[in-house]
Amino acid sequence: MKGSTIRTGAAIAAATAILAGGAAAGAQAATATVGGGTWSYGSYLQIWPPKTCYSDYKHNSAYHSSTAMISRAYDTDYANAGYWSRASSWAGAAYTCYTYWNKP
Repeated sequence: MKGSTIRTGAAIAAATAILAGGAAAGAQAATATVGGGTWSYGSYLQIWPPKTCYSDYKHNSAYHSSTAMISRAYDTDYANAGYWSRASSWAGAAYTCYTYWNKP
């Protein structure tokens, strides 16, 4: 019965992770200074949704945007100078995340 105890413990741990919003695992993230602003981008795996792709950009003196694309899903957010544009999209874990920033 030790085996069933271990499985039950794993099931409880998984259920706890789901209730807590899922544990971020397999995260790929970076921050860079580009175009005179700060760009934070990447992706992470979790229980649901399986893979989230994000792109956040902040420029202190210009209107700007950021885009996150994965599979056929995408999100673009626009922001005024001094504020973060925050874009995110999600799909299955096997899909590739593409991120962009823009300052016209």
